[in-house]
Amino acid sequence: MKTMLLDYVKYNLWANSKLLNFCMTHTHQNILQMEMKSSFSTISKTFLHIWDAEFIWLSRLAGESPKTWPSKDNTNIVLSDLTVNSTRFVALVNEKKEEFLTQSTTYKNMKNDEFTSENNIIIMHCMNHSTFHRGQIISMLRNAGIDKDLPQSDFISWDRLRA
Repeated sequence: MKTMLLDYVKYNLWANSKLLNFCMTHTHQNILQMEMKSSFSTISKTFLHIWDAEFIWLSRLAGESPKTWPSKDNTNIVLSDLTVNSTRFVALVNEKKEEFLTQSTTYKNMKNDEFTSENNIIIMHCMNHSTFHRGQIISMLRNAGIDKDLPQSDFISWDRLRA
């Protein structure tokens, strides 16, 4: 299980970095702040949501239950920092023993509802959540007229690079 999860968190870091770098090269078009219809109104806010979610799940795995979105009170977060939590996930899975991955963590959501989930499920959920929102960012880019040379960020693309 640890090997699979380590691959998944490494893939997540790679995909987040690749898409973020692509988007940052299009800042001259103000693409990151362009208002669009999506779950979050801009690409920048979508990336920030990925950062928030990864931060929250890392906190929960450490025994904390944040009560607000971390970016709410931290306006100093810049896009170049958005892979920090993805890097922290790689370190977490790399450093923890297999037993940690099958143990459960009890945490509270922001509504103060309590849940218990296996750590491997939490990690898979968070990585899948990031993948979902990266897909939204690709759609937002297409809707903004950027459809040339969009980065491939599928898991299989990452896996092919390892060969």
